[in-house]
Amino acid sequence: MGEYLNTSNGHIAIYDGINHTREWRKIVEDKIKSSVNSKYSLVWIESILDDESEIIKNIMKDKIKAYNHMDEEEALKKYHEKISAVKEHYQSLSKKENEKISFIKIYHNGAKVKVNKVQEYIPSKI
Repeated sequence: MGEYLNTSNGHIAIYDGINHTREWRKIVEDKIKSSVNSKYSLVWIESILDDESEIIKNIMKDKIKAYNHMDEEEALKKYHEKISAVKEHYQSLSKKENEKISFIKIYHNGAKVKVNKVQEYIPSKI
């Protein structure tokens, strides 16, 4: 990611991952800041969805491909196990984590959006 941003005309890079604890987010942040030109800003995006029917729709639409070697019922079960494992240790983004943290929280597929300290031009267009 750092090489792409520092050596191309790129203006945005997305690192998609389960960054579920404050400690892990700090590791990712430090790695990005050490490898990316300081003109770029880091914005965390958290998607929150707790409606079971919507979760199943999302799994079937986007995630099921990773489980294409299983039947649908087994794949749903495996993905729910993955969600449960993450939930056990999950720490939601908050100002308490770091007063300077920039983040966007998207609730229920966009029904509500919370923005914290997103001030630069490109991040504000997300």
